[in-house]
Amino acid sequence: MTAFSVSAHAARVPAAIVQLGPGAFAPEWPHRPANAVSVGLSLLSAEDIVTCRAEASKKATELHPDGPRMDPNWNDAHNDELFAWVLSRSLCNCSDASEPYFAEQGQDEDIVKQAFTPATIRHLWDELERATISLSPVRAPATDEELADLGQLLADGAVTHVMSPFQLRLRKLASFMLDQLAPIDEDDTEDDS
Repeated sequence: MTAFSVSAHAARVPAAIVQLGPGAFAPEWPHRPANAVSVGLSLLSAEDIVTCRAEASKKATELHPDGPRMDPNWNDAHNDELFAWVLSRSLCNCSDASEPYFAEQGQDEDIVKQAFTPATIRHLWDELERATISLSPVRAPATDEELADLGQLLADGAVTHVMSPFQLRLRKLASFMLDQLAPIDEDDTEDDS
């Protein structure tokens, strides 16, 4: 038997891989790992996104029948459900995106809400958003001029002082950029020595 015939398909690489410590999992989750684990995130198809939005709206309306215009809690319920639905379809084995992360438990939105803390769900959502932006074929990369404009905006204090949710989001994206740039900076330092 050849090595090729052992594997019926080539493993698909996830769009992102995220490290999660035991504290990322809900304390009551019976499968909570004792050590840090890696989870993969795959990008969703347009069809999956439509399904996730529809199911999140349906569940939010079940919980808050007056709808978004009359009940301000509808939006929060919708977002919570949307995060769980999207992650239930995105979470995968870090070695093969075709294998669901929670394959043994059933990989649905309820499993996601049971397994993770709310902060972890939000963190995974943010990681998926970053992967989607970085891999998007429709979002053009920043030009040199735009990067210079960004530098000037930061120097002028565009994200300082009182933290609005928008400013906080920008700072988190900037932190992600700095993390991505760190290996490049280390390579430059090694070349200089």
